[in-house]
Amino acid sequence: MPTNGSKVDLILDTRLTLLAQAVEEVNQVSKAMTELNDRLRCVEEFLSHNGTLWKVEGQLMTHMGDADTRLNVALRDMRDLPEARPRRMAGEPERSPHPGQTPSPLEEAADRIARATAEINALTEARRRAWESFQDVRRWSIAGLQRSETGQAAQDYKKSIEQIRADEHPWRRYEAEIPRQGYQLFDQYLELVAGMAVRGFGLDARIMADVNRLIDQLRKPIEDLDMPRGSGRRSPLTLMGSLGKRHLPLGYPEWSLWALPLVGRSVGEEFVGVCLGDSVTPRTRLLCADLYAQFVLGPSYVVAATFLDFDPNPQAVRPEVPADALRLQTLLERLPALGGGKFEGHLSTTVKNVDREWRVARSAFDGDDPVLDEELRFEADRFLQTLRKEYPDSEYPVSGLPEVKDAASQLANENLSDQTVVQGLSGFSNSLRQLICAMWLGRLAHPDKAAIIYKRAKLIASGASGSREPSQASNARGQ
Repeated sequence: MPTNGSKVDLILDTRLTLLAQAVEEVNQVSKAMTELNDRLRCVEEFLSHNGTLWKVEGQLMTHMGDADTRLNVALRDMRDLPEARPRRMAGEPERSPHPGQTPSPLEEAADRIARATAEINALTEARRRAWESFQDVRRWSIAGLQRSETGQAAQDYKKSIEQIRADEHPWRRYEAEIPRQGYQLFDQYLELVAGMAVRGFGLDARIMADVNRLIDQLRKPIEDLDMPRGSGRRSPLTLMGSLGKRHLPLGYPEWSLWALPLVGRSVGEEFVGVCLGDSVTPRTRLLCADLYAQFVLGPSYVVAATFLDFDPNPQAVRPEVPADALRLQTLLERLPALGGGKFEGHLSTTVKNVDREWRVARSAFDGDDPVLDEELRFEADRFLQTLRKEYPDSEYPVSGLPEVKDAASQLANENLSDQTVVQGLSGFSNSLRQLICAMWLGRLAHPDKAAIIYKRAKLIASGASGSREPSQASNARGQ
């Protein structure tokens, strides 16, 4: 929990910090677009019909015409001389001198002028074609996506974040203002990001390769069912954007590593749909989707969902779906059972820490917590039994938890250099599932070190792949 006297608890502080980071990202993109627009204007001014190059072409043609006129006068004065011969006009094909006849210096100069004039005309035509091609470049450039409204929305959003932190009841003000303003900013920015993606811009290619592998890992049970690929194959940015429409926009690329575990729920909903069909209620369906995400991703899912998505306000209950408090209760009760309960001690610590912070956030609202009824409890346990029996290879490798916790400590340790940490944790570069778990466990234990944790995790995720997953290394040593 923040120790600066603020009434903002750790969960709300995490959301506000990430939202402020998102605003900064919007500003950076807007700045980059402005700079790119300035560069494109320079190119446009150089190539345009009234631009720099066009003016130089005109000046050269004037000089060439003047020189050609002067040479014509001089050549006319030579016509009566015995060695005189017909003069070739500018642009006229070159004539070979009569055998044994050497061109005069004036005739050679006239020939050079004719050639230079032809080159200038070719340059003018090339510039015209380049100008026409540039119009397509301009049309498809991300600089053309810039909007003044986005910058203003970012400023308003940043001001709201600061006001929430200073408010007497920060959670209430957050829920009153952020969804409305967040959608205004996020919708505009998502359009920019989508346009950037179309134009070939996006997340680091190596990180995206790991993200796609993680999604494949999440979807393996679905593909084992021989079902067609569905929503789980959409881009992570799109998946997180759709998840964030209810409460917290999640689609900002620069901090998508934090929100990435929530993609597991979207894939979980797809799995539940193809596995259970219409045999379950919407309440059970959502709980099972949560459990599926936790089954595959481990502790990172429940921590990310609690700090980024679940609403501690008991009044914010949607019809036909379980309250977020029930979803959290279901996840926390079953987290220690991952891996057959062999690492219950490690997982129980996470349960206690998450529950503690949730209760602090919950205290900002009045009302009673809902109770998980026996029918939902039974459905949840039966679904988990099915997962363990039918898809044991997809279960989160809890045997790697000791290494993950050690990695979490290293990510947050400012006494170690970035290079030392990144090199020491290079084995995580091929296991985004374990890396995001280390990120969230590190942030849960050291919330004030979130920035350095993210920085180092991104460096690791961008590093060379090919190392074994940490849990596999642990198994190889008999752990």
